[in-house]
Amino acid sequence: GAGAGASKKKDLSPPRRGGLLSAKEMREDMLLQEARKAEKLAEMALQSQGGAETVHRDKSGKRIDVKLEKLKQKEEERAKELKALENMKWGRGIAQFEDYERRREEEARVAA
Repeated sequence: GAGAGASKKKDLSPPRRGGLLSAKEMREDMLLQEARKAEKLAEMALQSQGGAETVHRDKSGKRIDVKLEKLKQKEEERAKELKALENMKWGRGIAQFEDYERRREEEARVAA
């Protein structure tokens, strides 16, 4: 019916002519169509730029807060660095280091 076409916007431009057209008329018609198409694309682009933020999700579909994830990652890196420093200390031999410190302190006392 009659109500089906009423909801769509009416195109105020003149309808395309049918029948035999000259090259000039065809060119003008094509330019008009391209201009309308460009207008519609520009309008759609403006509408789609609503400023919505990207939503990141994990494998299970839960939302991820990117800033929070970066903070967690930095904390993990710091923890790894501290553990690496601790491992370096253990790798040198704590007993040998303590012996070295005691000898140094004794030498300082004897020299004084």
